Amino acid sequence: MFIVMHCGGMPFDGETIHKQGLGGSETAAYYMARELVKLGHKVTLFTNIEPEQEGTWDGVKYVSAGQVTQQQPLGARFHFYALNTPHDVCIIQRHPQAFTFKWASKINVLWLHDLALHRHAQAVRSGMWNVDIVWTVSEFHK
Repeated sequence: MFIVMHCGGMPFDGETIHKQGLGGSETAAYYMARELVKLGHKVTLFTNIEPEQEGTWDGVKYVSAGQVTQQQPLGARFHFYALNTPHDVCIIQRHPQAFTFKWASKINVLWLHDLALHRHAQAVRSGMWNVDIVWTVSEFHK
């Protein structure tokens, strides 16, 4: 399967974890992407890196999400790619507006983390029509 992931927050690529600490969501995305590649999937992971930092590590392609705007809250490059490139699965972490857009994916996964807050409830609900699976980080969280 072709999997597109988005992990906003701290910028990171496939080398960052070996050089400095990462947040929990970023670390989870790093390891999840690697494990999905080991299972035979093609994974492209969008993060807040600069375009010159892009590359492939452990089979995971790291790509800059691009400039965040009101119209493109997940980054201009991510929006263009995810709207126009057919892919099997779209996994987006922590973004309340993640699935208010109709991505070119067959299955959409909202991966909640620490931003599952009541103040974001309406924004999350507005995109639930487009979510196939919600991942949480614990049974308590669920």
